[in-house]
Amino acid sequence: MTYQGSFNDLIYPQIDRTPAVARYRIACFHDGTANRAVIHLDRFANPALSSQEIDAAIDIVLNKIIDLQFIGVRMDHVHLVVETDDGVFEYPIDFDANEFHQRGNASAVQGSGTTQAVSIDRKDVVGGSVGFFALPGARHALSAAVEGALR
Repeated sequence: MTYQGSFNDLIYPQIDRTPAVARYRIACFHDGTANRAVIHLDRFANPALSSQEIDAAIDIVLNKIIDLQFIGVRMDHVHLVVETDDGVFEYPIDFDANEFHQRGNASAVQGSGTTQAVSIDRKDVVGGSVGFFALPGARHALSAAVEGALR
């Protein structure tokens, strides 16, 4: 299965809460073991943003897209690709385990006091279960499979 959607516009609030526009599309592919989805953020359609503003915009836009398109979808099967003036990179998607647990999602708490650990099965982390964020410090080149899905 290979699918590439058309680019869509998404209005989102900038840091100062003024409106801005991002363009995105969804692609899907099968990697030999499972279906995968790619959220492809094209260049942000507003004047040049600082790296801090881009990082904040990515998180805001990521969550809006997840809320629109990925409710109930396993997030360990979703890739985030961001295209900026610096190039095209894949950003790992992460979440706050404590928030996931506090929202009543399936998880187990081990330990007590300040040494508690939350154990979560990655298949339970789905769109709509928690807020997500990108890890800009861990961005990397596209894998061949992700790059192929975007061609």
